[in-house]
Amino acid sequence: MVAIIDYGSAGPLTELAGVDDEVLANLGSDPIELCMPAHSLVIQPRDAQRVGTPVVFTVPQERFDTNQVRPASALVAALLQLDSSSLSVPRDPDKRIVGTCRHFAVISCALLRNRGIPSRVRCGFATYFQAGQGLDHWITEY
Repeated sequence: MVAIIDYGSAGPLTELAGVDDEVLANLGSDPIELCMPAHSLVIQPRDAQRVGTPVVFTVPQERFDTNQVRPASALVAALLQLDSSSLSVPRDPDKRIVGTCRHFAVISCALLRNRGIPSRVRCGFATYFQAGQGLDHWITEY
């Protein structure tokens, strides 16, 4: 028996149940339009520690806890606590959740699947982050 995976339906980490439809409004329907907001919803931990030149702020340490959150619905909930606008509205760096490429990929995949576009999150190892090391790197495929 061959297992069939439905990449067009949300799974445990990409489910957006409980997220208000207004928050998902105006995201578009094209895959690129759907994935673009992730860039202004998440801030990398290193960038959250020093923002601006000169440094304008540092994200409070307790906000770094979102770096350990996995499900898209919980990530969106944490984001909405900072700014209740639609996900289509770009956030200033201090209104973003702290996360990594995994967070960008999971949010993008959740938004794509929410619109019925088959997608999946993949992890590979990138050698371009630090010389001599293969660090995990996550991407969304659709």
